[in-house]
Amino acid sequence: MRSASVLPVTVLLADPSDLTRLGLRALLESDARFAVVGDAPTGAVAASERLQPDLIILDRPVSESVGIIDLLRRTSPSSRLAFLTTTFDLHGYRALVRGDIRGYFLEDFAGQGIWLLAALMLIATAGALIAVPPVIEQPNALPWEAFDVQVPVPGVDRLTERERHVLALLLEGLSDQEVATGLSIALTTVETHVRNISLKLGARTRIHLGVLATRAGLHELPLGFPDDSLGNP
Repeated sequence: MRSASVLPVTVLLADPSDLTRLGLRALLESDARFAVVGDAPTGAVAASERLQPDLIILDRPVSESVGIIDLLRRTSPSSRLAFLTTTFDLHGYRALVRGDIRGYFLEDFAGQGIWLLAALMLIATAGALIAVPPVIEQPNALPWEAFDVQVPVPGVDRLTERERHVLALLLEGLSDQEVATGLSIALTTVETHVRNISLKLGARTRIHLGVLATRAGLHELPLGFPDDSLGNP
């Protein structure tokens, strides 16, 4: 496993859309842990062979990419592949479970900047299998437990019910102020909860906190704003 603290994760963007590549590049370059080493609207295989990146991000249906996946795995065997796609399909699921690809994201998730960065870092540095969020018309058609790639995270058992709820809401993309308003507590109380959660889980940054919480399955907690069922604060 590579160390994210020594060198940045090198990334090749393989997408025919200039707009998507520019957006992903801007997002990745906002985080010093990533270094975009190449854009490949075409010729992704040749670029991967030349650059040998840690991570290759493709925006295309997995069902149409079986050939290119095989070629990329041969030309750059140490690279981990992540796909952005407009629809979830069985081909992507199978590729994920086989380990041919490591990330499978609906394009809407790309707008969740901080969480996409956290997911990509986890894929690049730990080889995790992550799909976010798998949405199809017949959810019972697939064994969803295969997506629950959870690992023990020390300190989770020390979180209070309130802390778990606050964290789940933040993972949903709410701001600290939105959480405070929804739970009828002070903003400083939310910030205190986040500090306490980070201390208990050993998180160094909010991105790291998001990674740890997702690995522990805390993103799957029921969301919403109860009346006073959890008490205050």
